[in-house]
Amino acid sequence: MQYNIDFDIAAFVISLFTVYSVLTKKGLRITANRIYFAVCLCSLISTISDLGSAVANINHASFALQDFWNYIYLTFHSILAFGFVIFILALLRFTPRMRLRHWIAFSFPMAAQLAAILLNPFTRLVFTYSQAGAYERGPLYFLLYAIGFLYMLAALILSYAFRETLTKRKSMPLLVMPLLMFIPVILQIYIPHILLENFFQATGLMGILYSIEDRIDAVDPVTNLGSRYGFLDAMARPMARGGGIVIAVKPGGLRYY
Repeated sequence: MQYNIDFDIAAFVISLFTVYSVLTKKGLRITANRIYFAVCLCSLISTISDLGSAVANINHASFALQDFWNYIYLTFHSILAFGFVIFILALLRFTPRMRLRHWIAFSFPMAAQLAAILLNPFTRLVFTYSQAGAYERGPLYFLLYAIGFLYMLAALILSYAFRETLTKRKSMPLLVMPLLMFIPVILQIYIPHILLENFFQATGLMGILYSIEDRIDAVDPVTNLGSRYGFLDAMARPMARGGGIVIAVKPGGLRYY
């Protein structure tokens, strides 16, 4: 099959821009930003490997080279959906309250994905090659999709259920992102030669870029401590869940606090 890689090239440019913007404009001081950065890196790597796989397939490269790109793509593409849900949990401040048993249960589907990928050289149940050398998906390939859908459905449910604890600027991109992951999978059933998934996923992640906290907003540039904006943003979540107690201390002799 001759693949159209135009959308993958566009996805590469978008992902590269998003990664650069996080590093230079947003910063990695905030936990949610670090997780978001890791998700964007997964998107970039999966796009590069998808391009490599398509080019190798078009040029009838060796199976070893095709395997190299395919395994990288499947691994990082599978991790991306898991990482996106972790990003939402971090935004909602749920991750500090999660216990080991929660992490094990939450990570088990992704572990199943990675196990299927790692065992594929022996089972060839995820993907294989025909006698003519063409790439073919195996029965477990659709298990990877099903688990990815499960994580994105969890992301959609979390984003909707706790939308009141986030600003509208944050909640709307989070609700759109899972939809952008579902659409290309359905489209590629009918147009499998056009690689769309990475483009939709990179576009959704770039939309989220403009909703996460800027380094200059959350941290005072002079003291490098949390700013008034950072304080109000941190307080918005517990107040939305039912309030709490705030204790303010003003040191003597200071005119501002």
